[in-house]
Amino acid sequence: MAISYGVHGLSAQGVKITVKDNTLFHKQYQAQLGFVTQSPMEIAIKARNMFEDNYRWDTHVRAVAVRFNPQNTPQQLDIFIDNVKKEKQEQLDDAVENIRGRFGERATRAATLLGDLKIPGQGVNEVIMPGIMYR
Repeated sequence: MAISYGVHGLSAQGVKITVKDNTLFHKQYQAQLGFVTQSPMEIAIKARNMFEDNYRWDTHVRAVAVRFNPQNTPQQLDIFIDNVKKEKQEQLDDAVENIRGRFGERATRAATLLGDLKIPGQGVNEVIMPGIMYR
């Protein structure tokens, strides 16, 4: 996931993952976040937790797709969430997106992606928004 949903004016309220195994059988899981976010990191953490909690390793995984439930209504602040930390994370996400917009997608990347991964590198994280209004 390498997109800032704020570019399109969208926020995530919930996350849905689809897991496809090597027999091409697929299963979907979804959950609410409990808060509204535009942070790819918070969406990815929720998606990974759902995957680890629900997927039974009967067969090998072929693909995992992560989608979010969009929300573009105002959000209510929560006194139990560290809003200062959340605001700093949003500023960091915006800075990363600005750097990628100016210098290309490969200008910044997670340190875990610097190793010798056996996955294709071009277009893997590209997100295509549905509908005519996002093209």
